[in-house]
Amino acid sequence: MRKFWLPFAVVIMTAFLGFADSVTLKTGETVEGTITGETEKDVTISVRVSGGVTDERTISKNDISSMSKTPPDEIAYQAVKDLRPAENAFTLSAFDGEIGALQGFVDTYPGSSHVAEVKKNLAEFEDERAHLEGGQYKVFGKWLSKDDAMKQRYQIASQELFESMEAQVKGRDLIGALNTFTELEKSYPGARVYPDAVDRAKQIVAALHPDIDRRLEVWQHDEEERLTNLELVAEPEKSQLIAAAKAEAKRYDTLCQNAQKSGLKWIPLLPRSEKSLTALQTTVENEEPRLDAIPVEQMHESVQALDRGREAIEEQDALGADSALKEAANLWPANHGLTDATLLLNRLKAEEKATPPPVQLLRPVATPAQVARPMPMSNAPSPGAIAAPSPGSAKAASPVGTPLPVIPAPPPPPAESGVMSFLMSPSGMLVVVGVGVLGAGGALLAARAKKQKEASAE
Repeated sequence: MRKFWLPFAVVIMTAFLGFADSVTLKTGETVEGTITGETEKDVTISVRVSGGVTDERTISKNDISSMSKTPPDEIAYQAVKDLRPAENAFTLSAFDGEIGALQGFVDTYPGSSHVAEVKKNLAEFEDERAHLEGGQYKVFGKWLSKDDAMKQRYQIASQELFESMEAQVKGRDLIGALNTFTELEKSYPGARVYPDAVDRAKQIVAALHPDIDRRLEVWQHDEEERLTNLELVAEPEKSQLIAAAKAEAKRYDTLCQNAQKSGLKWIPLLPRSEKSLTALQTTVENEEPRLDAIPVEQMHESVQALDRGREAIEEQDALGADSALKEAANLWPANHGLTDATLLLNRLKAEEKATPPPVQLLRPVATPAQVARPMPMSNAPSPGAIAAPSPGSAKAASPVGTPLPVIPAPPPPPAESGVMSFLMSPSGMLVVVGVGVLGAGGALLAARAKKQKEASAE
């Protein structure tokens, strides 16, 4: 637990530098700082003089009109309230500072109204540390196994460089941040964070340009003033000053040359070196239009489309994933994330082809002809047939208490035309029979008449 106190102490010291206390004197003067002591007669307040330099001032209460003092736990809370786990986590040491600061607040101010919130944030960091201790890595908000993380090493390495770049910006090392960006751009031009890195580099260059111009003007003014004052200096001091100036210029020139030989695009910013300032000014003027020409917005849209494609793959939506990945590729062909996503999509498509469609076992469905089977010629129902109730009869209950469905009568067969249609009808059949009877009778009468004629002839 002791190791947590150092980061917490640093956080608290940083918070106190914010100077949340103030003392208003009867003269109207307001003294801002941190009240470090108070007695019945006076108040001691720590006042910032310049930078990190502070001075303690003791003020008599007879001279004080009013005081405003912020509770210590509120000051400490302001320093830790925004601590949250980052989107990426690769090493355990990354959490030591945050866990130490949060745990230190809980131990120091157990009665604070902010303890519950701080404990909640602390639990999030503890959970993250447990994942790391279990061999996992957090990449863009998702926990991956070590093997899966190795597959993402391109993205992880680029993310680490981007985080280093951000840390250098916070430390006001703008030249170092731009050199880190150059390394990221050279080694990982298709990384997910590349568009964000370009945005940050554009901001740095935009801020650096006027700063270098101003520094170069200051150097030129100081150099002219140095040469003017040098004329007023007598020997041998004059020669000594000239030699010292040449030695300093040579030392700075050597630093610039070594940086250029090592391949650094951005050489060190040396305010007293004309070579450094003019070289950086040239680099800035060349870099601004180049960065502006990079289609950053399309790259951001490509990353978003890639995310949609990955979500579609997880949902087994091959069609949606294919559309999203094509959009991502059209917007930014060098998007490195497309490689893995395309492999996953191809695997999903292969699985869909290899998997036969599910067999649905359905109960046989009766055809209309089977359902509407014609009734027998007899008026009595055939065995198993269901007689439809007459319109005026009472409702018949089924065995389960529900009305039996009434099967509609089958539609009449389509009408046929021609002689065959007539002969197949009942009337036609009667005609056929009649004709047959008449024919047979006629033949019988003819035979009988013939016999009578023969008998008469004899």
